[in-house]
Amino acid sequence: MKKLLIIIFFSFTFTNSGFTQQYIFTNYSINEGLSQSVVNCIFQDSKGYIWIGTQNGLNRFNGETFDVYSYNPADTSSISNNWIYTIAEDTNGNLW
Repeated sequence: MKKLLIIIFFSFTFTNSGFTQQYIFTNYSINEGLSQSVVNCIFQDSKGYIWIGTQNGLNRFNGETFDVYSYNPADTSSISNNWIYTIAEDTNGNLW
């Protein structure tokens, strides 16, 4: 019985090997526009943007470039702190 299961497993593995998916990993750093190299959290919103929380601001990645949002005490509409620990989205699409 064990031999039969092993044969079925190998035969399934070889027959489905043509359906494997290739993944490409790209490293991003401050050289590509990330505000800092220490990443605390990553979140993908409902629009597809990738949000990255660091110790030096909130970064939005659109697949090509980064937009950095930082705390500015003179701007009441800026984020409240540069240390971002977690990111969430509510049902209205607002980020928290």
